[in-house]
Amino acid sequence: VQAVLANYNQRWLKTEYYMATRSCRAMRDYQQYQEPSHLRMYPNLRYTASRAATPREEHKPYYGVVRPVNDDFWTYHLPPIAFNCLCGVEPCDEAVTEVPPNGPTPAPGLDNNGALSGTIINLGNPEGPYYPGQAMTGDVDAAGRKALLKQLRQQTLQQLDQTLIAPGLTVDRPGMGVISFTKKGLKECINQPHAHYLAKLDFLQEGLLEALTKGAYAGTRPNDKPQKKPLAVAYHYIECRLAGESSFLVIEENKKGEWVLYTIVDALRTP
Repeated sequence: VQAVLANYNQRWLKTEYYMATRSCRAMRDYQQYQEPSHLRMYPNLRYTASRAATPREEHKPYYGVVRPVNDDFWTYHLPPIAFNCLCGVEPCDEAVTEVPPNGPTPAPGLDNNGALSGTIINLGNPEGPYYPGQAMTGDVDAAGRKALLKQLRQQTLQQLDQTLIAPGLTVDRPGMGVISFTKKGLKECINQPHAHYLAKLDFLQEGLLEALTKGAYAGTRPNDKPQKKPLAVAYHYIECRLAGESSFLVIEENKKGEWVLYTIVDALRTP
């Protein structure tokens, strides 16, 4: 929880704050650029280079682009066009230039000119990270759960990659052989549906090695899909406990004599 709070409160909220303040300044300035007296002197705007220490390469095609103040380009590309974007615009009377075809697409929700729309965020973009007030329903909760699960899956895979794959760790299972790990197998373990999905993710990080060594052998079945898995000979089951119920680690035995963790399931396959 502390890690999530630190990431949200210390990083994301700061990012939101700076994006909002920069967008408001851009909105105020754009309104001034539209004033008739200003337009007579400076009818165009120039996209200026980022002030960041390490500017985004993808934004550089827009550097120096000159378009009329009321051009549609500024409806969707008025900086900031991404979180932490430090690009800008300045009024000028220089000749109008073409918009490069390799320029970046603004981040979802930031394809917006608040001086024209009256909002900082384009809530009409369904890919954006924000939701209009009328949409604050169970759909938002579902989207939040989906995003959280994606983050948890990524964190679990990253940890398993560091603790199992990177050091080449194996488990010597008495009466079976040496069980190894592959990134493909770990992804299958993580993505496999399970009745106790969150408990499964915790188990993979904390109880997997002990279960592979000490868990009860629960049987085997031959490979009944040789067309899809031509190297597999059989699948062996090792029982483990998740949320007080039985689950089963599936070990693939292949023709090379290798034993590899294949997945984890909450029920055995029946013939």
